[in-house]
Amino acid sequence: MTGRADDGRPIPRVGLRFTLRFQAVVAEEDVLSRTWFCRKVIMEQLQLKVDAIYCLQWNQQERAFDVTLKDEQLYTKVAMDCVAAAMVKPLACYKVLNLDRPNFRTITVHMFNPFVTDRALAEFLWQYGEVLTAARHVKDSMGIWTGRRQFQVLLKSEPEGCGGLKHPPASFSLGADRGYLFYPRQPAFCRRCRQSGHVEGGCNGASCRFCGQGGHEAKTARCPRPAMVAVGKITSTEAVLGGGGRLQR
Repeated sequence: MTGRADDGRPIPRVGLRFTLRFQAVVAEEDVLSRTWFCRKVIMEQLQLKVDAIYCLQWNQQERAFDVTLKDEQLYTKVAMDCVAAAMVKPLACYKVLNLDRPNFRTITVHMFNPFVTDRALAEFLWQYGEVLTAARHVKDSMGIWTGRRQFQVLLKSEPEGCGGLKHPPASFSLGADRGYLFYPRQPAFCRRCRQSGHVEGGCNGASCRFCGQGGHEAKTARCPRPAMVAVGKITSTEAVLGGGGRLQR
């Protein structure tokens, strides 16, 4: 999947962790030389040592060097240095693009009812971010579907959320059907209050998995039962009977 830079050139949407793209904006031969770029930009101007670089790739189509740093701390420092020295040569000979997508996640979802449709799950995930791909059904070594599905998602920003992102709940209901999900860098989730950032042992609140409101739990709920509850635009019946196939939005 790709997005577009300001000048219309494609850049990866799913992200390359700790990676900056140095795209040549002049046609000088030296600027396109790997050796010259390493010596003049990487070592002299940015003052990086060889062991700080995890990978350096030349992208012929984009006329760019993609530099992947060793860790997040180095990546953040170099990104800030590039902004500060953007108008100073030789760095001024390049347009620096951020290829890192810290909000990208591959989310694995498991519904206990396997007949809940891919569309229903995609609609649920759209509440928390942009769903980039159709569902991939995870199969075992025998080729039998395990009931798990994977989606690639760009999580929405949420200043008060963990890491500044809007995270989907680790356990949830679509109408009467229950499920859970997990993904890398997933924050702790409390099944009592339905909030991220802590677990049940340190929780002082409670909320209902049917209506999402606080003050009561599902076992004591007087709110409408799951068969009558809609999640997003999808009811329990629609979740099972709705169309599958490739995601359309």
